[in-house]
Amino acid sequence: MEIAEMRIGPVVAASGAVGFVGESYWHHRLLRPLGLDFTGSTPVMKSTNLKPIAGNAPLRSNFRPREHFPRAIYADLMRGVVANAWGHSGPGLPAILASRRWQEFPEPFVISLVSDCPESSDRLEETREMVKLLKVELPFRSPVAIEYVFSCGNVGLPTVRGLDEIHATLEILRELDVPLGVKLSIITPVSDALEIASDPNCAFLGAYNALPDDAVLSDGRTAREVAGFVEPPLVPRVGVAGSYSGAPFFPYSLAWHRQAREAGITKPMIVGLGIMSPRDAVLAYHLVSCGGKLPTAVAIGGAMAITRPWKVRRTIHDVNGCVKR
Repeated sequence: MEIAEMRIGPVVAASGAVGFVGESYWHHRLLRPLGLDFTGSTPVMKSTNLKPIAGNAPLRSNFRPREHFPRAIYADLMRGVVANAWGHSGPGLPAILASRRWQEFPEPFVISLVSDCPESSDRLEETREMVKLLKVELPFRSPVAIEYVFSCGNVGLPTVRGLDEIHATLEILRELDVPLGVKLSIITPVSDALEIASDPNCAFLGAYNALPDDAVLSDGRTAREVAGFVEPPLVPRVGVAGSYSGAPFFPYSLAWHRQAREAGITKPMIVGLGIMSPRDAVLAYHLVSCGGKLPTAVAIGGAMAITRPWKVRRTIHDVNGCVKR
């Protein structure tokens, strides 16, 4: 898939699947022989704020979680559902840049930026500060794109943001002269996505973020109901409900991205949320790319990696194979 002259593969490792700098997680090495292997996908790094954030998953100095089984994540292995209340735990952009891991990364990748400030004006100011830091370091060894997150419900901010803020953020990021993308949610109105896609600074977009507990989907059910929970499983563990991803959300995601295409969005799109098998991924690619006519990538995320790890390698292989054909 071409994103403003940057080539990425038809499969991306969704934000956080391989960590902040590609460091991965302790269990990936153990399960790699079984198929937990993201080789052949383009990594989207875990979303980072400007400043360090403790969140609900304390980190080690290598950016990995201190807990082997973080309390902020709950997985229903049978149903293929993951609840997470990570809360944007992260080292902050300066620490990541100081590690030099992005600057020396050996292949194209996508940076995911976010701001958790409660006010729009403060979020825009943080974005300006992030641009200053990145501008000093760019260009990196490998081509890079930036995806800005406007849809995380884990930190108490609105899942659907105002269009003025999104356009203003893209204008600020334009100074970096790299492809820019917008990460929305499947509860974002498609009409809003169409307007965002018309922004000349927007090179790609998608709506594949986990959905907050009380998000209302197209059929009137909440994300918690779709996920199959009566009570939020994370409240007793970390005190907040968090967000959900996994198999039950695949039909909703597929429908949203198809509607976005039918509304006239022809820019590159990343489709994900609920993709749990090679069949899901190939179907999503064909439907959202309109049979390969429109630039599309499929996102393989934490829900598959945690509850169906043996399917990761085969899924990437099958999507890459169908695109080559």
